[in-house]
Amino acid sequence: MGRTIAAMNFSPDRVLVSPARRATRTWEIAASGMTNPPAAEITPGLYDFGDGSRLMEVIRANGGNSRVLMLVGHNPSIEELARRLIASGDKRLRAKLESKFPTAALAVIRFNQSAWAQLTEGSGTLIHFIRPRDVSEATSD
Repeated sequence: MGRTIAAMNFSPDRVLVSPARRATRTWEIAASGMTNPPAAEITPGLYDFGDGSRLMEVIRANGGNSRVLMLVGHNPSIEELARRLIASGDKRLRAKLESKFPTAALAVIRFNQSAWAQLTEGSGTLIHFIRPRDVSEATSD
């Protein structure tokens, strides 16, 4: 997935990571496939398994002035957060996200607000949704 992120020229300038070993390891693996990845910022509030509302609070409080923010956390909260944030985007991608948001999936959501502290539900546009199996299918073709 890290190589896919790099190939897409998707370069997060800030990465917030749950303190759980599995999440930190996921980021380490993804970062190893990227050129100059930012250091992980271990963020206890991401250790959450709820409806995504706590993650929205974490983004508002910790997004800072980053342009591209990445979260590495847990389901169901990551999936629920994505659903709450997305108001528009490619219908096929949205259907794929609604169908299954597996471990290590990547949702890229674009927002128009000028600060993360202003993040609101339904303010995002889904730009990309990539599952690990999408990457493996693309490389096996």
